[in-house]
Amino acid sequence: MKITNKVEKISVYILDMDDPFILGLDYLLPNKCSVDLCDMSLTIGVQGKSVPVDVVNSSLALVSTRRAVTIPAWSERVVWCKADTPLQAEQCIVEADARSTLPQGMMVGKILVDPSQSYIPVLITNFSGSSRRIKKSTNVGQCYEVEALAEMKRRNSQNCQNICMTCMREVQ
Repeated sequence: MKITNKVEKISVYILDMDDPFILGLDYLLPNKCSVDLCDMSLTIGVQGKSVPVDVVNSSLALVSTRRAVTIPAWSERVVWCKADTPLQAEQCIVEADARSTLPQGMMVGKILVDPSQSYIPVLITNFSGSSRRIKKSTNVGQCYEVEALAEMKRRNSQNCQNICMTCMREVQ
């Protein structure tokens, strides 16, 4: 996040949820944040003044098709795509977003990819009863960085060790 000239790095997790509620109150409340859902904006109170926040998101890229492709009815195909900005991560997830311009009846499958490659594979399914043509440079979704699996494994391993240590104390 960028607040005036100060950039503050915070962890943000986006969840695919149906229930309308806000996570992250542990950050929002102490920093006197205001969420405006009409403007889809976040303001952080700074010394009694509200300063609009510009989100600095270097970990997001739009993904578009490398060349035109036709996908037959009721089938799926791996389509080679490219990200509009390079991402500095070991792993990224590609998934559909609201800016996708795929023809009606088509869907992008969520996929884990290596963003360091020039082109990335994206699984696109045609659920319609007729062939669909996707033009070159069609926006199919977005690519965003994810936590390294090693970091997730490390945290899970540490949690397991803490549980085991507690169990061992109880047994003794």
